[in-house]
Amino acid sequence: MTAARTSRRRSAVPLVTASTLGLLLLAAAGFAAPAAAAAAADKANAAYSYCQANFPDPASYPLPSGSHAGAKLKQVQLITRHGDRTPVNIMPDDAATYNLCSEFAVSGMTSNDGSATLTQANVLKFPLLDKANPYQDAIWQGNCIDGQLTSKGITQLRTLGSQLRGIYVDKLKFLEGDYMPATPTLYARSTDYWRTQQSAESLLSGLFPTLKGELYPVPLHTVPSSAETMASNPGACPNLATVQALMSASAGWQNHLSSNQALLDRLNTAFDTDWQGGFDHFFDNLQVRTCNNLPLPCSRQNPGTPCVSAQDAQSTFALGDWEYAYTFLNYNQTVMAKLGIGAFSATLRDTLQSAVSGNKSQYNFYYYSGHDSTIGAVLGAFNISGWRWPPYASNIQIELWQDVNGEFFVRVFYNGDLQQLPACPSTECPASTWIAYMNTVIPSNFAADCMFDTRSRRFGHGH
Repeated sequence: MTAARTSRRRSAVPLVTASTLGLLLLAAAGFAAPAAAAAAADKANAAYSYCQANFPDPASYPLPSGSHAGAKLKQVQLITRHGDRTPVNIMPDDAATYNLCSEFAVSGMTSNDGSATLTQANVLKFPLLDKANPYQDAIWQGNCIDGQLTSKGITQLRTLGSQLRGIYVDKLKFLEGDYMPATPTLYARSTDYWRTQQSAESLLSGLFPTLKGELYPVPLHTVPSSAETMASNPGACPNLATVQALMSASAGWQNHLSSNQALLDRLNTAFDTDWQGGFDHFFDNLQVRTCNNLPLPCSRQNPGTPCVSAQDAQSTFALGDWEYAYTFLNYNQTVMAKLGIGAFSATLRDTLQSAVSGNKSQYNFYYYSGHDSTIGAVLGAFNISGWRWPPYASNIQIELWQDVNGEFFVRVFYNGDLQQLPACPSTECPASTWIAYMNTVIPSNFAADCMFDTRSRRFGHGH
């Protein structure tokens, strides 16, 4: 997905601040109409910025009301996207300088087995970019590598952690004020990427500020990317790869491409690329530039052709939003939810169900650090519509409450706004209703629905 790059000069350019067969047949049929967008989505989109998500606000955070007044919070599951990062889709000959990665967060993370010492936990990774390196042309100039969390991204997650502290520590007294390593109540998991692990560090340093000074070890759990469930993993789920191919060949997607071929051609010319099949690569690269005030691309191979214009960038962003909604909601929401994020949805369901059933756990707060594809897939699984491409530091809170009559209910927040799931009668959803709905978007037999061989464990590469 990446391409070689060399440094170059350019003129000034503008800136812009199934059973398996049943599932496959369902997907091949085309659209599945999404639920009507909630008023909360309109409100969120009015203030939308890809560069940073809205954060929960302790001052305006709503407590349960009406028949649920006086309820007690029993569990929180938090899902985030990493913060601001450099592009993962790279144009050849990029002249932009990415000096965006000068700050590093440290909060004493340990590996899965908890064996890392504090000294090991404090070893920091710095990209070594040196002009004397003969292979340097494959990397842009600056102090960042591709897909790296920037200093801004670190600050975003730290700030989000601080806002969550204002709610769950200061306002609700749900979490202790300091992380207690001897009796931890927080479970943390991340995908196996540097940017998501560092984002988790940053959020936890805002949620528990004493981590910065005293460096209590916080286990951060990961699984290999080939077995990852926190994002679409067609390598591990072959039927997902088939459904994705069917989606790309669908009338809706092909019409989307043909209607915007002229823009796709202009972008490929300016980027010196041949990226076909969608706008996501361009979306990624251009959003990074926009969020960090970097110049828009100009072609080196065709110097007389126009640079990417601000208008073309904005059109690309709108088309990227369409592609995300089509993928997770509008093509076939149930199929994509089951095959794309069903295993992780099962984790969310089972964690909440366990608490409702009265099973004792040392944890009451579960944190999952992932990607835009994690957030988008979860929103799609919840059948929440009306949202745009998840911004940096996007956040979903799944809260489990118990009212004074002993009844459990669920609340879901997305980027600070309380959501009403279409399957639920209100924003305070009976836990039994939420669990029953989740059962409809989780495969009952993963091996059959994904069509993988459980004897050979034939897994491929994931997200």
